[in-house]
Amino acid sequence: MDMEALSVSRLNTNKDCEFKYFLQYHVKLPELRNPTIYTDKGVAVHEVLELYANGDKDYEKNLINYYCKSRLWELDQRDPAKGGFPHPQVKTCETCKWNDNGFCKIAKEAATSFIGCPRPNFEDDLELAAKVVNREGEADILSRKILGAEVEFDEIVEGVRIKGVIDLVTEVDEETLEIIDYKTGRHSKGNAALQKDPQVRVYSVIAKRLWPQYKFRMMTLDYLRKTTVSAMFSDEDDELTIQSIKRHNTDIKENVTPSPAGREFWLCKFCIGHERCTQMYV
Repeated sequence: MDMEALSVSRLNTNKDCEFKYFLQYHVKLPELRNPTIYTDKGVAVHEVLELYANGDKDYEKNLINYYCKSRLWELDQRDPAKGGFPHPQVKTCETCKWNDNGFCKIAKEAATSFIGCPRPNFEDDLELAAKVVNREGEADILSRKILGAEVEFDEIVEGVRIKGVIDLVTEVDEETLEIIDYKTGRHSKGNAALQKDPQVRVYSVIAKRLWPQYKFRMMTLDYLRKTTVSAMFSDEDDELTIQSIKRHNTDIKENVTPSPAGREFWLCKFCIGHERCTQMYV
């Protein structure tokens, strides 16, 4: 299959199911590529935290601006049984603190002019953002020296082009940096699973190239609904990661007959394209 560059999301998708990769990146099924309420809620939190790290501290205002622009509360959430809020949410303007005489301060327009209520999703995202910006002591990562927020990279690693975006890079001390990736979903990984996680392993390889002045590089997944998990990787670990990157890159490019997983596993129920799986691959 054709591929301009490898990314962590591409790598993870192919690792989970090569047929989903085929549907998402090769066939480009709209169901798998169009925004959903889940993806947009994640983007909303990431955007306000990026602005905060870059000096704009009014995260409530910025979250309102994102909601007003995206109208994400009107997006179909596919299957409410999988969690989150049913769609659309019933309006409760009479008792809503965001209502100003019929004017919705979240949507920035009359409450009668749009479908559903943005309040539950908005307050859920606001709580996640507030959790980060109101941390104290060592947990307050945003009070450190910020090396970058939403850092884009495009690197060639032993012949393989890798592109991506890192949520936040901070300096812990003169010898140590920490890369933080915010996670807004309800699923989390433990420390053992983190050691095998392709995302943090790839970030470790990239960090060594982008910030070679730091001796130690800590990789952290910040699960905003739960906790944080961190790991550090040795030069030997990074070399193993590079070899894995090269194998995955070759596997994707040479795979002309991608096949379904062959069995249902837990990720299948979260795959929007799963209903097409048996229909398109006979």
